[in-house]
Amino acid sequence: MINFKKKYFVSFFLSLIIIFSIVDILFKNFYNYKLYLFYFIFLSLIPYQEIDIKIKQKVFFSIIFFFIFMLFLIAAQYIFSFRESQLMIYGILFVFLGLVFLIISFNKNGNEYEYVFKISFPTEVLLLTCIIILGIFLRLYNLKNIPSGIWFDEAQNGLEVINILNNDEITVFIPRFTQMPAMFFYLSAFLFKVFGINIFILRAVSIITGVLCIVAFYFLLKHIFRDSIYALSGAFLISVSRWHITFSRLAFLGMLSVLLIIVFFYFYFKTIDEKRKDCTLYSGFTLGLSLYSFTIPYFAVIFIFFHNFIIFLKNPLIYIKKNLNNFFIIILMCVITAFPLIFYAFKNFNDFTARARDVSILNDIKAEKSIKPLFINIYRYFLTFNWAGDYNGRHNLYKKPLLDEISGILFMAGFFISILKINYRRYFLLFLIMLLPGILTINIEAPQAYRIIGACPVVYVFVVIALKEIVNILSALKGNKVYLNIFLIAILFSVSIINIHQYFILYPKEKSAYMDFSPEANGIGKFINENYKDYYILVSKAQNMYGFYFWEQRQILQFMTYNRSKFDYMEDYNKITIDKLAEKKGIAIVVRPSDKNYIERIENEYPDFKKKEFINNFNGETLFIVYFIDSDKIRKSKNAEFIIYK
Repeated sequence: MINFKKKYFVSFFLSLIIIFSIVDILFKNFYNYKLYLFYFIFLSLIPYQEIDIKIKQKVFFSIIFFFIFMLFLIAAQYIFSFRESQLMIYGILFVFLGLVFLIISFNKNGNEYEYVFKISFPTEVLLLTCIIILGIFLRLYNLKNIPSGIWFDEAQNGLEVINILNNDEITVFIPRFTQMPAMFFYLSAFLFKVFGINIFILRAVSIITGVLCIVAFYFLLKHIFRDSIYALSGAFLISVSRWHITFSRLAFLGMLSVLLIIVFFYFYFKTIDEKRKDCTLYSGFTLGLSLYSFTIPYFAVIFIFFHNFIIFLKNPLIYIKKNLNNFFIIILMCVITAFPLIFYAFKNFNDFTARARDVSILNDIKAEKSIKPLFINIYRYFLTFNWAGDYNGRHNLYKKPLLDEISGILFMAGFFISILKINYRRYFLLFLIMLLPGILTINIEAPQAYRIIGACPVVYVFVVIALKEIVNILSALKGNKVYLNIFLIAILFSVSIINIHQYFILYPKEKSAYMDFSPEANGIGKFINENYKDYYILVSKAQNMYGFYFWEQRQILQFMTYNRSKFDYMEDYNKITIDKLAEKKGIAIVVRPSDKNYIERIENEYPDFKKKEFINNFNGETLFIVYFIDSDKIRKSKNAEFIIYK
């Protein structure tokens, strides 16, 4: 036995605070609000100085090695925070040094100090309700301004929903540009029918399913950990996650699929762990239903095949006796549920696989005649949570890791713990497979937060695994329930502050987030809706801008003005008849600075024009220009039609 004096424990953490402060001042030259949050977490451990304890030698050294493991991960995340390529190798080195101490810790340590929280049912319901309310608020707050506009894919999705409303045809798959299963579009069509057509209603499917993800994730975690506190902690973490919030506020298909795969895994793991026949049917049905949502659930199918194969290898006779029947029921129920989609896929194989072929990593491998592109993607996706994430401003805070620093540290810890602890290894396998949608796509799109959104739930499973292990360590130091709750609250509060600050404060100020949401097209759409009653509006096709711009602009303007306002596109020769100018002040011609030929012709032909420039909020450059020409200034042709250009 070792007589462990608690004052040493607290002195150690107070020393860490001093070291962190000095390092931060020396290398970053300013105090970061995140540093104060780390102070808050460290200081929450002060109550552990209350009494000294006697502890078994092997448990003592196990605790020490685990703390060293965590310190290496903290140091690695700190190095990553500099975003310097030259320093990255040191961060990776620290991660692997920490792993060595974790392995030593687990060699010495069993489950001798497993701690279970006890919480009353009314308290549990109250806390879950508060978390859900917070999740709703974070997904609705300032939705008019964040994100800064409508992205092309959202407009395209909206137009497909309108197409469904305008046609009697029922389909399970949307071809054309979309090339995706149809469930999201039918849910949106129902909402359009009830509430009208606009971007906020289109985003409602993602908002609703994003909130339901919080509830579903709570039940999944309660099954995994058999403890309400960890289930509530995980539900809170995903409710405040910047990654999850981002896609809960966009009219993309991904959040619907995340909800369905969380529900599927809840029933699937209950089937595996409890052998319940009803859960077997539910898991098969939910898996089949999820295939109508997005491409991510196809990888859940891959997971259950691999997972069942591993269970079979462990003990073939027991698997055949206890699991094989359930596996066949899940697959059969999935096939029955998804049969219309499966039938469509076989009948229209080229349409169904077109997008996958277009973005496949095989294109890079064939072009380079090397497997190197695959390893590049693996490298990028394994760093996306802690080092540098998605470069697309519509998906992420530009280049920032998908996780905040605290969640990033806990994610790394949970990831390695899941490898070493046999009861968590299936989540390690699940994580690897849910990264495949990103890893198997072309290098130019890597890393992309949207392609791996299916990994979001298991990432937070890792975070909760790490929290649970730390709490177990602290419980070995005889910390009572109050102390443990203080520590958990400090962690959760700090994570929420960072994520909320990043999404609602930093994200709107980010240039890439502004530019990614097509400010020109959104600005023109807004101008049309506000001015079409007073002016006949002509819009340049912007053919001198980059190749796909007119295509993107056309979709955004078509959706923004649908059943609201009217405009025409500018041609080299436009005729404006008298009836088109009835009760209007004149015409408004929308051009880009790159439309030099149009600008020259307008200014030469109509010298009395009025002009208004719309400016880029970040660099002061002109986004687009509007020329206002009064009706009585427009030239009249021989056939009594108004002509803009001769």
